[in-house]
Amino acid sequence: MARSLVASLVLAVAAVLGGPEARADGADWLGGGGFHAGVPTGDFGEAADEGWGVAGHLVVLPHERPFGLRLEVSALVYGSRSFTIPDPGTAGYVGDTVRTDTWFGNMLAGPEVRARHGAVRPYAHVLAGVGYFATTSERSFYYETVPVAGTTNFDDSTFAWAAGGGVEIALGSSVSLDLGARYLANSTVDYFTESSIAGPAEALVPHRGEAHVVTFTVGVSFGR
Repeated sequence: MARSLVASLVLAVAAVLGGPEARADGADWLGGGGFHAGVPTGDFGEAADEGWGVAGHLVVLPHERPFGLRLEVSALVYGSRSFTIPDPGTAGYVGDTVRTDTWFGNMLAGPEVRARHGAVRPYAHVLAGVGYFATTSERSFYYETVPVAGTTNFDDSTFAWAAGGGVEIALGSSVSLDLGARYLANSTVDYFTESSIAGPAEALVPHRGEAHVVTFTVGVSFGR
């Protein structure tokens, strides 16, 4: 669900910001998104695996100024586990699949400074917002290829902040390759890990602590 939401945001931003003519007078609007990888650090690194996800962003900049406001939403899955619920009378050979994901999402905003011209344009930002941690399950019938039911087993939210930056490399007049890295800090939160749910009826006590990650992003940016 979270990954679909972020992907929809990225597509919407791309449609709106497909060319320079889409910018508002007096301000430039940049948007885009891509895939990112997260490497847990500290205690979170001891409990969780590396994760993969998607992120989308929108940057509003006063015309020809090197600073602006960045808005960002992201989701990262750091653990998954699947098991089968056998159908009666099949000796366990046929059954529905239940996939459980442990993931977190962030909604962040804050100031950004960036180069406005040139084929290579670096940027840096400091962001703050909310982190949302969840463990969700989706059930797929053995004869279906898409999930048919889902539930949230556990969730919690916390304050989050991030500091980082990156570089945009022009691929055209209004499209750039976007490479970024940052330190993302989620304050004390309750969360499950991949090993926390070992089967359809077994759930352990959640971990509690700070959940910090270093993320690396590869994507595209629209506008200049």
